[in-house]
Amino acid sequence: MKQVEKIIVSSVITVLAIWSVNDTQSHMHFRGSSTSKQQACFSNITTLTNAMFEYNMDCSKDKMLNSYNERLNKMLLDKKYLKNEIVKSNSKCEYVSEGDILDDGFIYCKFHGDINNTLNIWSREKAKAEIRGDNNLFLIGLFTFLITYGFSCIISFILGFLGIEKDE
Repeated sequence: MKQVEKIIVSSVITVLAIWSVNDTQSHMHFRGSSTSKQQACFSNITTLTNAMFEYNMDCSKDKMLNSYNERLNKMLLDKKYLKNEIVKSNSKCEYVSEGDILDDGFIYCKFHGDINNTLNIWSREKAKAEIRGDNNLFLIGLFTFLITYGFSCIISFILGFLGIEKDE
């Protein structure tokens, strides 16, 4: 195999390896951060649900809470059903309830959805974000590939022009 062919093959393999590692790391980082924010939001929903459940267990039937909105946080904090204020994982998080909490209702986040994905909010948002992220990642990878491949072709041409193309 000629020296130039070896250089071209090794450059193509290197570019593909770098591209695949970059692709894998970007997907892992994006999905990891999104999932952790979603899980933190679901943890807040569980905390709020438990606080409301405990409050309803302690009070009389006519004072039970059957729906949730964020104005109740102060009351739940004051009466020690919440230990700390709820820290939202995202500025877009807003907690509300759907249906009657005393029956089959639940608390959900308007951005991330609910724990059981009944409302299917999160999957729509995630799909939109992943499509944007995948398109950008593809363009960056393609640009990197073309530049590296172009440089390897230029180097191969120069080496061929200088006469360094045979194994000796």
